[in-house]
Amino acid sequence: MTAGVLAEHRRVFNRSWPAWERGKGDAQFLSSVANAIIEHTSPGHCILTDQHVRKIGCHVIESRIVGWVGIGDQGPPLVRRLLSSIHPVHIWARREASLEPLLATRAISLPTLIDLGKRCEYIGICVTSDADVKEIVIDSGLLRSMRAESTLVVHSTVSPTTCSTIAEAAAPLGISVLDAPVTRNGASQEDSEFSFLVGGSSQVLERERGVLSAMSEHVFHLGPLGSGQLMKILNNTLAMSNLALIFEALKAAQSLDIDPDAVLEALHHTSGGSVMVDFVPFYRPMPRMDYVALLDKDVALFESLYTSNAGSLIATTARRMVDQLKCGGSSPQE
Repeated sequence: MTAGVLAEHRRVFNRSWPAWERGKGDAQFLSSVANAIIEHTSPGHCILTDQHVRKIGCHVIESRIVGWVGIGDQGPPLVRRLLSSIHPVHIWARREASLEPLLATRAISLPTLIDLGKRCEYIGICVTSDADVKEIVIDSGLLRSMRAESTLVVHSTVSPTTCSTIAEAAAPLGISVLDAPVTRNGASQEDSEFSFLVGGSSQVLERERGVLSAMSEHVFHLGPLGSGQLMKILNNTLAMSNLALIFEALKAAQSLDIDPDAVLEALHHTSGGSVMVDFVPFYRPMPRMDYVALLDKDVALFESLYTSNAGSLIATTARRMVDQLKCGGSSPQE
């Protein structure tokens, strides 16, 4: 192990240990990092104490050659976390300009998706739509170029049917598929905790847990393939419903002569708040239309899947919120 890689292990451990002590970290991943540090550090120079070793033990997770497609909104912070891990990282993007934030890092930019497929054992797809995912994975030849026993992971938020279509094409090639859309618990990409909502084989998940844990604080297994997408779609629909209630509360605050900004500050620390309080600046006083478009897509997916109760409170509240934002904003103005 080179000095640079050892330094990366140490940074990952120092970042992850406090979260693990609070019960929020991945012990299996953390112990693998600790094991590598112990193995490649001379006695007397190790950052780990006996307390660390006793608490987490040792369980080695081998590095995986990771490929990543999608350097948009969510991609860069996840790739930066990968770059602080033990895993080699290769990247590809349709627009060369998208790669600029990562060109000065150890990430290796490859010229084609075929090159990415041939080289990598784990390929994460983090693009916008179902059509984008199908074009990149199937139409481009990426899937056909991947090695047997490698894994393709759909990090995009798409229909579960899209994941099933990909899995059907991948199975004869000996390639595993997981769906693992990502979410975070705050507006800041750098300071928030990330979570992966995973659907697929538990055996494949355990094989790839080291990669997922390198990028996130939490990895939740929801069930068979497509379950991660269902959870993400439900999550985003609930988030829009929460946002609608927050905006109603701000309107009420105005009528009661309470400063809306003071209300938001208080809601960060009170029982009436939610994570969506942190996202209010994206939608008030004017909404970010790129975010609104994504949420419109996700709420539409929820509506198409939850047809047995089309008039439910969560569906109608989320749809009303999205439609108001699409019209240029429904939020209280400054």
